[in-house]
Amino acid sequence: MTTFPGQTGRSSLREHLPAGAAALLRSRSHAYADIILPLGARELALVEAIDGRRTLGDLGAAAGDPSPVGSLVERLWWHDQIVFDQSRNASG
Repeated sequence: MTTFPGQTGRSSLREHLPAGAAALLRSRSHAYADIILPLGARELALVEAIDGRRTLGDLGAAAGDPSPVGSLVERLWWHDQIVFDQSRNASG
């Protein structure tokens, strides 16, 4: 099991994976431990690049193709794997 720096409460299982999966993400703080999100190698690389400072646009640019970032972020959100800090975007 691996934890991601800058990403509290998330662990990655990398053994006994289903076909096509590079890792399975599980939220340690979630009430249901059986809610697991399988990730392919490309998705795992994007998740590992999340550091709390980069924007979604930065992640897409680093990946060379921004198209999978939106769907991955939506899946992470639906599985309680990601939260968004909007404090820097406050208008005023």
